[in-house]
Amino acid sequence: MSPDFANGAITAAFSYAFNELAHRSRDIVPDDDRLREMQDHAYGILERPAGADGVKELSFGELGVVMDYSAAYLDARSQARGGYMNLSGEEFGTELYKHGDSIFFGPESLGGFGGTQFRFVGAPRGLQGVHYGGDINYFYQGFMQAARGNSLRGVHDTVIPWNVSQGNFSRIPQRLTWATFGYDYYRSRP
Repeated sequence: MSPDFANGAITAAFSYAFNELAHRSRDIVPDDDRLREMQDHAYGILERPAGADGVKELSFGELGVVMDYSAAYLDARSQARGGYMNLSGEEFGTELYKHGDSIFFGPESLGGFGGTQFRFVGAPRGLQGVHYGGDINYFYQGFMQAARGNSLRGVHDTVIPWNVSQGNFSRIPQRLTWATFGYDYYRSRP
């Protein structure tokens, strides 16, 4: 299989996944108490009320707690599927369809934080300022691609076409930043 075909298949899978998903529920890998505790802690952080300016302020360390839960969730999903690296393009596309979004995806009424604004105190350059949960959600795309062993270029080659197809031209820079951050974060874990 050529790299161009594989990238095209992944792009198609992302397009399908994000077009069809209405929200992501709080489902987790069954019978994993540690993961359930991590999930509850992550939601506890994200469900705090916003400040007077309508922005939820979290420390960069608290974002790390949410991302560590997300990485543990992804690892459990990957292990349950025999490892994302071992899946065919079609199987990986199915996994993207069923589990392709993070805790940040969707409206709060459905268990997500897509329209919520966040500020991360102590964040490095590029992640400073106010970010929408729908943009932050893209870190999980970076996670999944890193778990599969795909390149950072592969991440960008899925984020850009998807957002162009949806007319989200102005969101591309923020979403690329978050996807890149997620990719690097996942790869840097011990």
